[in-house]
Amino acid sequence: MLIKLLFNQSLNIVIFKQSSTHRLFKNHYIYPKLISLLIFLSGIGWCSPMAVQSKNSSFYGLGIKPQFSQIRTRCGDLNNLIAVNLLAPDDGGRTLTARPTFYWYIEHKSGKNNYSKTRPKPKEFNVDFILRDGFDRKAQPIFKVRSRALQVNQKGSLYKLTLPSNAPLIDVGKIYSWQIRYTDGNISSPGSQIDERKTIKRENNQSVIEQVNSASTDLLKARIYADNAYWYDALDAYSKWIDENPSDQQALTERMRMFNEIIDRQQKLKCAVKFNAVDMRLNKMQSTPLNLADK
Repeated sequence: MLIKLLFNQSLNIVIFKQSSTHRLFKNHYIYPKLISLLIFLSGIGWCSPMAVQSKNSSFYGLGIKPQFSQIRTRCGDLNNLIAVNLLAPDDGGRTLTARPTFYWYIEHKSGKNNYSKTRPKPKEFNVDFILRDGFDRKAQPIFKVRSRALQVNQKGSLYKLTLPSNAPLIDVGKIYSWQIRYTDGNISSPGSQIDERKTIKRENNQSVIEQVNSASTDLLKARIYADNAYWYDALDAYSKWIDENPSDQQALTERMRMFNEIIDRQQKLKCAVKFNAVDMRLNKMQSTPLNLADK
């Protein structure tokens, strides 16, 4: 009852103001102690395993309000934080490709605290990629593939998956959702499974396709895609170029500019406020193709 009362009161004093680049509290100077207490109490209960929250809209987005909420799990163990961040706008992104490439980032964070005994640290984990027909809560899966066991990397890893030949093509004009499901070996422990979803729409823009086909490098292709707001294709082209040319500072700057379009530096995770997964380290990483399990 106390939490509910505090929440109802806070609604009268907290006003969110959104823009294309950031969110802020308009009346944050009112009742600061009450707001702090509310955040503290809510952090005791349920919180998302994500360490970074994407913005609600961006230059690249479709303007679609997500029809699904993030799956929330208890994360009381501050010694075993996990970030799963799908690198795409929250309100959807565009592609010109029938078999696009998807990117996401996973990091495990180990801290020095007194919570280390609450659950064992995972040494391996698996990733399921799921493609769904539609973007609402009831969208049915039309393709699913699982990775081999992946080793935990404390420095984080940038993963990618190109929609394989045994998956259905993405149709022009249709919106799909793609999902990453993280699971580790602690099946019975809270936080052993994390689910994240984003949306994608394929378009048919012959003018842009012709420009891309005439471009001689992936970097030039990336710039054409980016100028025309094709998120998935631009990110893939930039990443291909950076994988081959990791010291190209201009390309790194341009890709980081894309990340800044979708990453909100405000921390959503109340139980991991000091864990910021997406920064310059991610931008300098080379992508790792997802190693799929045998059928």
